[in-house]
Amino acid sequence: MKLPFVSVNYDEPDVSTYRGVSVKFEDYQELFNSGNPEEDMRDALTVIVELGYETFLHSSSVDHFEMDGGTWGGVI
Repeated sequence: MKLPFVSVNYDEPDVSTYRGVSVKFEDYQELFNSGNPEEDMRDALTVIVELGYETFLHSSSVDHFEMDGGTWGGVI
C-alpha cells in the first residue's frame, strides 16, 4: 500500500528560508505555502485525510525543520 509523502521545502538549517509543505501521492502533488508552517502542515494533513488515509510517510525534513527551530504548534 502506497502512502502519501510529506516534506518541508527549506534550506536546512535556516528555517527563515521556509517555502512550504509538500504532499505527494501517486498522481497528486501539492505545495502548501501560505508562509505559516503550522497552517501549511494542517492543510497538508487535511488533504491526506480527505484522500482517505489516516497515516503518511514523511522525509527527514519534517523532523529537521522542528529541530532547526521551526514549529508545528502541536499539529503533528
